[in-house]
Order: sequence, then C-alpha cells, then structure tokens
Amino acid sequence: MNFRLGEQAGLNAVRVSSDGLEGSPIDFRAQAIGGRPCCIALQTPRPSGRVAGQSGPVRVQVTDNRGNGIDNYTVQIRLLKGTGSLTKTAVATTGGGIATTFVNFDNTSGYRYVQVIADGLAGSPLTIPVYAQAEAAVSMQAVARTNNQGGTIKKALNFPLQVLFKDQYGNPSLGEGANFVITKGGGFLNGQASVVSFSTT
Repeated sequence: MNFRLGEQAGLNAVRVSSDGLEGSPIDFRAQAIGGRPCCIALQTPRPSGRVAGQSGPVRVQVTDNRGNGIDNYTVQIRLLKGTGSLTKTAVATTGGGIATTFVNFDNTSGYRYVQVIADGLAGSPLTIPVYAQAEAAVSMQAVARTNNQGGTIKKALNFPLQVLFKDQYGNPSLGEGANFVITKGGGFLNGQASVVSFSTT
C-alpha cells in the first residue's frame, strides 16, 4: 500500500486492522520532514520587561513554504539601537523552527530595537521593538512650565498643571496617581474642586 505523507511536518500514522486476527491492529508511523527554509517571522509581537532586568523572550520562527518549522537553522541577532545586551547573538532554531534571545536591560527605560538576520529568507531582516518599563515611582516634581503661571480671571491657564513621577533611576513612571486639590483662590480643575489624575506619558 503506497502512503503519501501529508503537507505538515511531523508524525504521520496509519492503522491497519483485521477483526479476529492476532497482531491486529498494526500502527505504521512515519515522520514528515519539512522542505527548504524560505521564511522568517516574529512570534512575540511585544516583548518587554523592567529596567535593570531582562526582557520577555524575543522569539522568531523559520519555516518552509508550507509553514512547517525548520530546525537547526542559525539566525544572527544584534542590538540595533538602544542600550543593554543580548543573551544570545547566534541561535540555531529548535522545537519547530524557533529561535529565542532576551535583552538584558540597563537602568534606562524606553525602547530597544533588536534585529534578526536570516540571509536569503523572506521577512529578513526583522527589526523588533523591545520595551524596558520604568519601576514604580519614588518621587514627583512639578513640570516647570506649568508652575507659577500668570493668567486671566475665570480663564484657563495656558498650560495644564503637570506633575512628573520618577522611579529610583530617574525614569518617568507610568500609571501613577495624584490628587489635585484647590487650596487657595477658588477656580476649578477640569470643572471640579478636586481631581485624581494618573500619569500617562
């Protein structure tokens, strides 16, 4: 009986049985091997981590033209822009065509850009943004241009009142909350006497 393997790499199996016969059923197995590597694609779209720590996995996959993962293909990885370092710079694919590295962050928040190169493959080179998140805030300060302003009675100030939150390394911290309360002279904050606001940038 001729058996043509399926389109996906991996195990193919056929069971042969005949009722009442000793030895029945029999399972035939065969491994389908993928074709030539053709493509590389990102598997983790938004890797990130905390400053002074390590990012989540920066993961890509090498496949053939049917989407089967290709193992034992070495990709080159470099830190294209930003500070820090990579745990690996040359990685052989495994586990279905997967290559993985991590970014070791220093104490500066913001984006790093990792480039993955697989010569001759569609999708190469890949440039991957990896974000280092600030730690929780340990200090706050007024944004200079928003303090000590002059303005017209019953009119809004030129610049909204702004406060900057910083972590222990001086990075801006997102998602921190503060209470704005009028303590003298009347007026309104966004139409109210007091407001709770959260840092967003």
